[in-house]
Amino acid sequence: MVLFRAAGVLLDGEGRLPAILFHGVPLTLLPSVNPDFGIFQLTTGLVLRVNLGLLPGLLAGWAVYRRFFAPGRKKKTKNAGRPDPVRMIRRRAPAMTGTSEERTDHGPGLILASASPRRAELMRSIGLGFIIRPSRVPEIAVPGEPPEDFVLRVSRSKARTAGRWNDGHWVIAADTVVVKDGEILGKPADREDAARMLRLLSGATHRVVTGITVVPPGGELLADVAETAVTFLRLSETEIERYVASGEPDDKAGAYGIQGLAAVFVEHIEGSYSNVVGLPLSLLYQLLLETGYPEDAFDWS
Repeated sequence: MVLFRAAGVLLDGEGRLPAILFHGVPLTLLPSVNPDFGIFQLTTGLVLRVNLGLLPGLLAGWAVYRRFFAPGRKKKTKNAGRPDPVRMIRRRAPAMTGTSEERTDHGPGLILASASPRRAELMRSIGLGFIIRPSRVPEIAVPGEPPEDFVLRVSRSKARTAGRWNDGHWVIAADTVVVKDGEILGKPADREDAARMLRLLSGATHRVVTGITVVPPGGELLADVAETAVTFLRLSETEIERYVASGEPDDKAGAYGIQGLAAVFVEHIEGSYSNVVGLPLSLLYQLLLETGYPEDAFDWS
């Protein structure tokens, strides 16, 4: 029965009238007085007389032909269905080591414990080469925890996680939040949450707070906080809806990116612009030098 089922034999609900699909055309078994022969009638009316003793072998042969040799069948190889090992390595490499542009060939090495493309671009802008090693840690504020303490705690945790295998590299980690009326605004949970945050920021001044941690190889970590005051224009509901629909707020603290479309909402700032983007460069520069990073390792040529 297993052989017949694999070859395409069909039965009705009560197991009667076996039929075979031949190129999509059912052949129905008709009664025969000779037990050694069966008569198969096509729906077109053509009658075939077949030796039933040879039928299992014929069906098995046909199944093998359709499985392995029929036109259009792709020959299976040893690694069929598996990703190319070389391509796997190439796909994984950027997540593990960064691109060649991000790797340094001057001075001591750096590890950026962040997947943020904005932080990576800021690092490159001051002549630093680095390896990207994202450090994913819970970013949940403890009830009553001051924003400054929260971003310092998260940045330290990121640095420690990424620095477990620093191999003689400096480790840089940061965490940025927007603060309005004492509420910490991280990345929005969804687009409704993004619209809610933008309504809070509309026509008012808020704070952008970033905690940054630098860990030198074999040394003690050094951490500090940068703060910038940002004042928004008053936003209409239409402006909020259009901005949220653009998708830009989705992965940004406070639901906006000052370096993007939201630049038109910013009336003025007091403090570091790069801090609002996500990495206060002046503070980073000072921390690196304080932990012994060579000043001439910044490639300003």
